[in-house]
Amino acid sequence: SHPDDLMLLTSPESFDQAQASGRIGFLVGTHHGGELFRTVDDVNLYHDIGLRHALITPFGQNRLGTAVNEDAGLDGGLTRFGRAIVERMNRIGMAVDVTHSGLKTRREAIEASTKPVVITHANAAAVCPTPRNNSDEMLRALAANGGVIGLMFWRGMVRHEEPVTVEH
Repeated sequence: SHPDDLMLLTSPESFDQAQASGRIGFLVGTHHGGELFRTVDDVNLYHDIGLRHALITPFGQNRLGTAVNEDAGLDGGLTRFGRAIVERMNRIGMAVDVTHSGLKTRREAIEASTKPVVITHANAAAVCPTPRNNSDEMLRALAANGGVIGLMFWRGMVRHEEPVTVEH
């Protein structure tokens, strides 16, 4: 524990508090929302113990939607249960993360969410075309929703040629 250096972010106000105090703020999140949330009430349970963002789909298909590693023809979009989970996440203040989601699932989750959506670790496909990176259209949809993207500094998602440096 390093309370002088780190601060758990649990509310929108805590972002400002961390910055004002000079501490590094961090969120608790998971790649596995589809596996954790077996019922809509599970969202509340995990929020109560500190979870503040969850990916809809990490890999393959789950009860919420389809991940980008599935063939595009298999992406059925956000499921009915997935819509209920997004609605509950919005209501209690847990961020919807569509980082690994398939294109249809990603788009439908952004459209279904009444709160800003996050893509916690990806990049722009215009810079480095990969299935996980986001088209200009997807980034515009995210911006229109008020959402944000966290950049991914993994070489396969930054640049296909060597060298891959911080300048890229």
